[in-house]
Amino acid sequence: MPQDGDGTDLRDLTIEELQATRNQMLRLANKEAAKAAGEQTYKDYNSTLNAIQDAVRDLRNAELLALLQQLRAHESDLREGIKDLERSRENIERVEQFLVAAGKVLEVVGKVLKAVA
Repeated sequence: MPQDGDGTDLRDLTIEELQATRNQMLRLANKEAAKAAGEQTYKDYNSTLNAIQDAVRDLRNAELLALLQQLRAHESDLREGIKDLERSRENIERVEQFLVAAGKVLEVVGKVLKAVA
């Protein structure tokens, strides 16, 4: 996807993907799969879910110009992470792999938001 003039496409794509991931994680069957994977995995699943919600909120609230600069600086990592997250969400029942993909996107988003703050 080509970058638009003010960077809203990458910001919106990131928010959209994080929201889709959150919605998938909230499904009862996926929460049960995480719970069945073990207590620590279930805790990690819930921590990831909370981190995703925080990231969506923070991305929406960040000053767009500063955010744009940081998104562009991390664009390749973010796009790669989004692709991995899309693929892993298709097989979310493989909880550990999904958590790794979600963690990578959250790590990049965290770097972006930290730089903007």
